[in-house]
Amino acid sequence: MNSWLIKVATNPDPKRTQTVEGVVSGFLLFLATIAAAAMVWTRLQADVDQPTFEEMLVAIDKNLVWYHWHGSMRVFFGGLLIAAASLIRPAMASAQGWQLRISVVLMSLGGIAMIVSGVLVIFVGSVYWTDIYDVEQFNGYRSLAGNIGNTMIGLAIILMTQIQWRLGGMMKLLGVLAPITGLGMIIIWWDALSVHQISGTLFLLWMLGTSISLIFGWFRNHEPDDPDLTSVQARKFEA
Repeated sequence: MNSWLIKVATNPDPKRTQTVEGVVSGFLLFLATIAAAAMVWTRLQADVDQPTFEEMLVAIDKNLVWYHWHGSMRVFFGGLLIAAASLIRPAMASAQGWQLRISVVLMSLGGIAMIVSGVLVIFVGSVYWTDIYDVEQFNGYRSLAGNIGNTMIGLAIILMTQIQWRLGGMMKLLGVLAPITGLGMIIIWWDALSVHQISGTLFLLWMLGTSISLIFGWFRNHEPDDPDLTSVQARKFEA
């Protein structure tokens, strides 16, 4: 058995808490951060932020490949977020609480909404389908799904505030950033470039910091409140 895990089992308050779930969820969250950055980059390259829907269609026609890549990155980001969320709860087992449970659910729902939004992005950019259906209506669905996704993710991050603060270490610093980041994600679709830039930057920093903390175990270990997860941790230490 890894000697470091023995140290975690015998020391009630080590400087770091590193688990398999933490490493995997952190790696998935790191990939999601890259996908989110790529999502923004491909959107800028597609140049679809136009004042009218007609001008947006012209931009899509000119930059169709970039627009399809943007949709693909949305789908990829949503899938990674769902996968990471499924492991975050056991990874943060030392700071269990109702906030973490709801946060995981909201993060997963946000990921689902992002996948739907990404599929609709690809649909709107499809020449064959758009000859049949009302493209403007589906573009509205795309926007709605994106708004719902960002709102769910924002609320999940806000609920993570107390959890990250309780974990300590680098997570505590991210807990200070979480409320502002979460609020920024909720209002990211406001028609103000500064809001987009500030909210997007804070989100990427929060995602990156949280992923690194999970991968390297940069937070303290405390006794979990959840008895089921306590027994899971105990079995790991005995393995």
